Amino acid sequence: TVILHLYRAVVANFVREEDVRNQLSEQEKARRSRVVSMYIVQEDEFPEVEEYVHQTNERYAIDASFLHTSFKEALIEFLNDRPKIQAFVLGTRFDDPDGAGLQRFSPSSRGWPKFMRINPILDWDYADVWTFLRYFELPYCSLYDVGYTSLGKTTKTCRNPALICKDGEYLPGYMLSDKSLERAGRVSYSEAEHFEQSRRTAGVVMFSPE
Repeated sequence: TVILHLYRAVVANFVREEDVRNQLSEQEKARRSRVVSMYIVQEDEFPEVEEYVHQTNERYAIDASFLHTSFKEALIEFLNDRPKIQAFVLGTRFDDPDGAGLQRFSPSSRGWPKFMRINPILDWDYADVWTFLRYFELPYCSLYDVGYTSLGKTTKTCRNPALICKDGEYLPGYMLSDKSLERAGRVSYSEAEHFEQSRRTAGVVMFSPE
């Protein structure tokens, strides 16, 4: 969600400046403002996540591709269909298991399709994400309001035990005070799973040279 809105803000500013210089048509402004994304559909998905993704795509007229395969295979398929795409904007942070070695601009790893990974929120932490979402009153998945702080498969994700109250109810995710417990609700969590999940749920946005 954060990545989507940061990207939309940057593109809106770019299109506005281009319009001042070149007097773009409404059709051209709409074309340049379009968000292209890729979403990896997995089994055991939370219905609330699916609902949020589809609502977001409709709300912002996102050109989304839904792919039912692994992340690497989805990339190959997606880039074959859209060869002008050169970069992906990701929501990876330094405190993610696979985020420590990344830079703002990191080429794809050896053995993967060639593209640039753009990581604009590497130095954000859990609290920064929620400050941004709540300050701008942006919509987010409803599960975060009932005790979830990190989402994966339904079979491997539960509410964060750090947010449970004495009456058995759960505080919303943004009230988590210890950011190191962000993934305490993940079951049998591993770094390899996070690598896959972080890219599936990041709402990746693509850049082309146009």
